Amino acid sequence: MNADLRPILAEIRKLPRSEWKRVIKILREELKKSLVPAVTPEETSLQQMIEAGIIDRPVGEPDWDRIRNYQPVEIKGEPLSQTIIEMRREK
Repeated sequence: MNADLRPILAEIRKLPRSEWKRVIKILREELKKSLVPAVTPEETSLQQMIEAGIIDRPVGEPDWDRIRNYQPVEIKGEPLSQTIIEMRREK
């Protein structure tokens, strides 16, 4: 056992048994807090950019609804590839 914990345990042992439940409850709450994954600076920055409207979502997370509902834009005239071929022939 860590030597630093001995004085703390000694103090806890001095408490009435009814207070031990309270100590256990507090320790469990603290343990739960420590088990929550820490937020990295990168995650914080991404969240701030989303809130500011700079980005919609973090990079690497595809927007599947947008992809499924994609409708190509119709452009009038000849295909761009045809225009490029003709311009190259003119040179």
